[in-house]
Amino acid sequence: MLKVKAPQTIFAKGLILISVPLLVELAFGTGMFALQKYYDTKLNKERIALETNFHLNELFIVCTEVLLMKGYYCLYGGEKPPIEEKIHRLKDVYSILKKVVANNAEQTANLERINENTFKAMDRAEQLRPIVGSQESAMGKRALLLSDLEIFQDTYHLVDAIAPEIHKFEKPEFLRKATAVEEVEKSTRLVNTIIVGSFAGSLLVAVLLFVYFIRSINRGVNVMVENTGRFERGEDLIPSAGGEDELARVDAAFHGMADEIKEAQRTKQAVLAMISHDLRSPLTSVLGYFSMLNQGVFGDPPPAAVAASEVREKEIENLIRQISDLLDLEKIEAGKLSIRPRTLSAKKVIDQSIHAVFMAADEQGVTVNGTNTAVEIYADPDRIVQALTNLITTAVRMSPSGSEVDASVGQENGTVEIRVTSPSAVVPPDELHEMFDRYHQTEGRLRLSLPLSKEIIKLHGGTIGVNAEQQRGCTFWMRLPPEPAGTNS
Repeated sequence: MLKVKAPQTIFAKGLILISVPLLVELAFGTGMFALQKYYDTKLNKERIALETNFHLNELFIVCTEVLLMKGYYCLYGGEKPPIEEKIHRLKDVYSILKKVVANNAEQTANLERINENTFKAMDRAEQLRPIVGSQESAMGKRALLLSDLEIFQDTYHLVDAIAPEIHKFEKPEFLRKATAVEEVEKSTRLVNTIIVGSFAGSLLVAVLLFVYFIRSINRGVNVMVENTGRFERGEDLIPSAGGEDELARVDAAFHGMADEIKEAQRTKQAVLAMISHDLRSPLTSVLGYFSMLNQGVFGDPPPAAVAASEVREKEIENLIRQISDLLDLEKIEAGKLSIRPRTLSAKKVIDQSIHAVFMAADEQGVTVNGTNTAVEIYADPDRIVQALTNLITTAVRMSPSGSEVDASVGQENGTVEIRVTSPSAVVPPDELHEMFDRYHQTEGRLRLSLPLSKEIIKLHGGTIGVNAEQQRGCTFWMRLPPEPAGTNS
């Protein structure tokens, strides 16, 4: 038994879904076309028969009129009748009939015999001579009358022979039949049935094909959606069901990508673990050594050694801070960094952040001003101070010596906005919207403090950003949502 292989691609399924109903429509349309062709041929035959009989009767009538007009003129006189016009009309009717029956050899032969008899009658009628008004004697007029009667007798036989020839032509039968109306109504109902059947058949086929194909497509889509959710939650993926269609290939590629990402995450975790254990711990020991050296634990070092030691101490502190920020970002990405928000004084948060950057600001000659406010925020105490400290540190770093940085608080639409403004800072326009990008380098160094602040504020359900003036000055801001209803502070 021949087995038909099901289409394997979505393109092939869609092609079948479109083409099969069209084939059904084509089948019904072909039936309607055949029916229309049948009645078109039948009605065209009727039209030719009606037109032929009409012009034949006109030919016979015009011929008879010519003979009567000629005979009346010869017998009674008067104005000369327009016989030439009638003869011209006879020729026109003959030309029309010749075109109408051109495709029928038998009717063409009949028409030629009719035309031959008609014009023989016309030629014979031309031999009629007028009796009224002639100068002939009574005997002469009697002879003319007898001659005309003989001519009339000859023309009568010629014209009389036309009638049987006319009856040889086809008569319009279909429209005269008693069953014609019934047949037309039956055909109309048949056409209506074909139209309804065409629509219903194609619709049914399309629905069945759609249900059949959409089930297989929907299964693939559901598996991909489920796997996407599982991948986001860090769960194992549903095994690939296989297949040859586009969805199966996409699903296989998704599994491959997920495996590669998992491998990359394992590699990243191994690198971060190495950084945390093999790099941060030794750096902490080195930092302690430089700190003791600067404090004179190992005796009084030369001033040059102290200066160099202080520089190295700051560089190591910055490096340890970068490592800590990197590890915090990794915890946020892995969903392992949780926050415990509670109601806090905005002023206290600002004061703690300023205190954290006091020494760095003092070394750069920048004054950081706080604010006196009674506004409260809902946030994790340690993480909100960490985020705000990063904003103030960035503002201090971008400010020239002798300038000031102001921290303030505002409220708008139920949110609390903490602003850090540096009127003297200069921010290149191309860096304004990249400062919170994790992979953006500033002054040739990768700084993770602002990206970390962005992620911390996102954990709080807030937003963060920076605005810059035309020439100089910028304002960092963070907006925090209000305390949820029913939360105990």
